[in-house]
Amino acid sequence: SNCDLLRVIAIGDDVSNSCTAIVGQYESAHLARFMRRGDEGRVDSEEPLVRVGRVEKFEAPNEGPILGHWKKLQTYFSSYETVRGELEPILRRTAVKRKGESGKGAVVVMVCNMGQSTLLVNFVCAARSRGIDLSNVLVFATDQKTTDVAQGLGLETYYDRHVSDRL
Repeated sequence: SNCDLLRVIAIGDDVSNSCTAIVGQYESAHLARFMRRGDEGRVDSEEPLVRVGRVEKFEAPNEGPILGHWKKLQTYFSSYETVRGELEPILRRTAVKRKGESGKGAVVVMVCNMGQSTLLVNFVCAARSRGIDLSNVLVFATDQKTTDVAQGLGLETYYDRHVSDRL
């Protein structure tokens, strides 16, 4: 009750001889780390403090994972024309043109899976309680259950069976 803003800093104390410095400055969520680093990234008390990041070495993936991702991406490319044909009438129906606006209208696109469906329900209920028009919202559902939830809420929905059934 005494604080308007509470900052909690959680740190591990698994290194002997560790220190924590709290320095006032502009608001930031960034945490700077410094370490006396010797060979192979191990602590060496004889070395000077140097700034260290969370990831010291980035290794690009080899050909195996890359080819696997390209294969999955091909699933999207192979159904592009079909999906575009299915989406066009949905977009025409959903694009809301506000009074006095030029152009084709706006569509609010949301992507949702079943794990996020409670957030979707909360969003819709909150919007409707405030009188917000949801007629230009299009939900891209990643599964049939989410499609059923979104349609049950009265939202325009698209579920890409061409891709989802193959992945």
